Amino acid sequence: MGVGLAYHLAHEGWGKDVVLLEKAELTSGSTWHAAGQITQSTSSHGLGRVVDYNIGLYSGALEQETGQAVTWHGCGSIRLAYTRDEMDWLKHTLSVGRALGFNIELAGPQRIAELHPFYNLDGVIGGLHTPDDGHVDPSNVTMAMAAGARKLGARIVRRCRATNIQPDGAGGWIVSSERGNIRCDHVVNAGGTYARQMGEWSGLQLPMTSMTHHYFVTEDVPEFQKLECELPVVRGDDEPRVDQALLVLGVELPAVAVPLGDALLAVGPEGAGAWLEHAGPVAKTHGGALVLDLALLGQQVDHRVRRLLVDFRRIGAPEPRDVARE
Repeated sequence: MGVGLAYHLAHEGWGKDVVLLEKAELTSGSTWHAAGQITQSTSSHGLGRVVDYNIGLYSGALEQETGQAVTWHGCGSIRLAYTRDEMDWLKHTLSVGRALGFNIELAGPQRIAELHPFYNLDGVIGGLHTPDDGHVDPSNVTMAMAAGARKLGARIVRRCRATNIQPDGAGGWIVSSERGNIRCDHVVNAGGTYARQMGEWSGLQLPMTSMTHHYFVTEDVPEFQKLECELPVVRGDDEPRVDQALLVLGVELPAVAVPLGDALLAVGPEGAGAWLEHAGPVAKTHGGALVLDLALLGQQVDHRVRRLLVDFRRIGAPEPRDVARE
């Protein structure tokens, strides 16, 4: 978020006035394990315009500007409907997409099977196909935007944690950091997971919290090794995605985010004490860690792999990729 703001502010002519403070290294927080998916399937005209701009930026413009590869995969996506209400919402989304000039279509089960022959369509009544969608490497995008921002004069200070934000009494602000204070006219809170705590420094109560997500990555799937092109992402609560010959499978679990020392830990039903007992040194990592309810995860993964027409017994077990390790 911070690098994206620095990049766009620099393009608006603010380059030499922009300073971005990064508490560790760029992409070392949540960015490096983000899914990086982007879709034109949105029911908002405003958000649709933003998404369309992003697809154009990631699919070529950013790399052309900076020379930094962003690893864009323009595989498209399909959002499925299992109920009439969901289908009505897809029709509304279709009307928004057409008004914005998107390449978008409603698809029945037969067309969906042609687009993604490995997805179990039991119960599916239709879907919304957006072929210009894709996914990107979030770390590469961040580094490309950082290069673009620096070219236009923005400064990015790494390993410099912000510690306070206070008004200076003259209409400006004082940002305190581990390397001293910065006096400025404007401050943007780009703290991500920590944005709520940062807002409290200035007496603001920001109505936001973090969501806990996991994703699993399998070994090579033999069926996918034979594909001549990438399969579209199936959007929903699981969003399975083929990445080369691997399968990336999303899982969302309930959790409550609480501050604990310098890390923000997502605590499951057992509580923080149980988490610390199992996690040990993992809690010391600057990126924080996520609690793993293995029984619930197993149920979720089993539910999701049953939606795919692939024999997972012939490949390695899915491995969680968003858990901090020693």
